[in-house]
Amino acid sequence: MTKHPISLDWMDIPRIVPLFRALHNYHVHHMPKVYHAAGPDRDYLNILLFFHAKGAWCVGHDLGWGLGSYLMAVPDIRPGDGLALPRREIRFEHVYVASNCRGKGWSHALLDAAEDRVRAEGYTGWHVNYNGFNKTAGDIYASRASEPTIGGYRKRF
Repeated sequence: MTKHPISLDWMDIPRIVPLFRALHNYHVHHMPKVYHAAGPDRDYLNILLFFHAKGAWCVGHDLGWGLGSYLMAVPDIRPGDGLALPRREIRFEHVYVASNCRGKGWSHALLDAAEDRVRAEGYTGWHVNYNGFNKTAGDIYASRASEPTIGGYRKRF
């Protein structure tokens, strides 16, 4: 049975830093000409606080001694204009499961919990961008009854 993720609040942001660093290091490994891993934890924390100030919220798996996963969701609300319809969606900014916690269905559990909240808060759906080298992430998003977009997936309710 998959342990259900919990909602994380602003007090949990420092606990997310090690997972955010691991997620970033994955990108550094695949894109060393774009990213580096030399930044201190303070830089990771500041980025998380920036998203928090934009209304981001997180869900994750608490192992008791630390977090085993997290998903960061950021509101993406735009008025319609001459080129696009209005948008009231959530953008999944970070989705990460620690390597020692993979294979337990936690990615799907994170997405289930996030989708429940997205619906409950009246958003019309979610979207996510991901790097093409992360085939596992693409497969997970594709399995969510979402539609492919340029560089990601979108699910409308």
